[in-house]
Amino acid sequence: MGEDGSSQASVDSIVAQLTRGATGAARPSLPKGMLAVVPASTQGSSPVPARRGPPPAADAPRVLVVHDDRATRLALRDALEEQGCAVFEAADGEAALRYVRHLQPRALVTEIVLPRLDGIGLVQSVMSSAKIQAFVFTSQRDTAMHEWVTRCGASEVIREEQGAAFLATRVRAALIPSPVRLATGATA
Repeated sequence: MGEDGSSQASVDSIVAQLTRGATGAARPSLPKGMLAVVPASTQGSSPVPARRGPPPAADAPRVLVVHDDRATRLALRDALEEQGCAVFEAADGEAALRYVRHLQPRALVTEIVLPRLDGIGLVQSVMSSAKIQAFVFTSQRDTAMHEWVTRCGASEVIREEQGAAFLATRVRAALIPSPVRLATGATA
């Protein structure tokens, strides 16, 4: 970021958008300095939701999407937002680890092959230190790799050909209890 103040004004604007809902009411603020974790060299990463539609509810589950392909991240973002999630993005595994510490998302959606830290290492690191649901969304067809990621703690491996909408419904099912299950007294 530049030293001219215009960059700071832009950052302040993003923080204001994130911490205020559609009605202008204050939301719980993010940890101080969160935006400082964005590496300048990580193109396409966003520590704050860059929503296309209306802002998610204040209590919407936070989901971190980690994929090195911007188009895939956007498709996942759109599908997850349609399911009521607040979506954050990272383009590599190292940035994702920093975001997990600051954002404390309830779910992580990652590819296996990533720059700087692969999806397997990311899942292992996250699962050892945080209560989080990890979903692997990958084009990899290696079933042994899928089994390994699951043993490392991933909740589910979903192939990219199944689509972003399918993944989003699986994430929603894991994060947002079904009213039917709650009404019957069963655990969510």
